[in-house]
Amino acid sequence: MLDNLRTGLRSALKKIVGASDINEELIDSLSKDIQRSLLQSDVNVRQVLSITKNLKERALNEQPPKGLTKKDHIITILYNEISSLLGYSGDQIINVEKAQSLQEDSLHFQPGKKNIILMLGIQGSGKTTCTVKIARWLSKHGYKIGIIGADTWRPGALTQLKMNCIKIKV
Repeated sequence: MLDNLRTGLRSALKKIVGASDINEELIDSLSKDIQRSLLQSDVNVRQVLSITKNLKERALNEQPPKGLTKKDHIITILYNEISSLLGYSGDQIINVEKAQSLQEDSLHFQPGKKNIILMLGIQGSGKTTCTVKIARWLSKHGYKIGIIGADTWRPGALTQLKMNCIKIKV
């Protein structure tokens, strides 16, 4: 199911990356492809419609922030919409570049309960390294850490994660 979703989203995003001009027709086509991919992956119809509606509105009406192209902005919007589908709001998502400057109050941990951090991202974005850095920081602040390596796509990721965790005694 997730392989189909990945393939569908990847082919939908290829349309944007390969397009010379971003227009309403392209956004509609992208939305239909995303709807098809999400529905084939058993995502709730209301959520699919909500995601694509928000994507269309934001892609057509928002100006990209400085430093981002229109294409990059649309991909960011889609990422945020899918992240919210998974139950994450934008303020809960920790940017990999900001991981070194974490502060305890920015993580919103609840004492006495399991607190889970899920690391997702594209290949090469620094998830493995960032995970170890966060684990090291948390262990220095008295938290008990457990790390699960679930990257089945890149076999070296698990080995890299294990070796780095041994170094920091996690």
